[in-house]
Amino acid sequence: MMKSTVDAGLPESEQIKSMVSSLWVVADCAGGFLGSSVGSIAFDMLGFRRGTLVITLAMGGTVIVIAGYCVQRRLAWRRRENRGTSDRGEQTQLLRGEGGREKYAAL
Repeated sequence: MMKSTVDAGLPESEQIKSMVSSLWVVADCAGGFLGSSVGSIAFDMLGFRRGTLVITLAMGGTVIVIAGYCVQRRLAWRRRENRGTSDRGEQTQLLRGEGGREKYAAL
């Protein structure tokens, strides 16, 4: 998550790190609360078999959404690679040795 914040242009500071960490903890706690709440409501209203089916369908839908996102990211990465560009810009150029030495040769 920290890499995403830096890629988005946010500074790498302690405040940003603590905000990302707290977001992670809140999401984990909310997931535990909502999961047990929705599961118990489904069990009470629908019974065990249908309640389990609802939870299974919700989890299956989540897996499909995440898989679709991963496939989309992979296809976008391949398109960028075919065009010869990347997300890392100057860092990639420096790693490949393109233009980095001339910049620091005067030092």
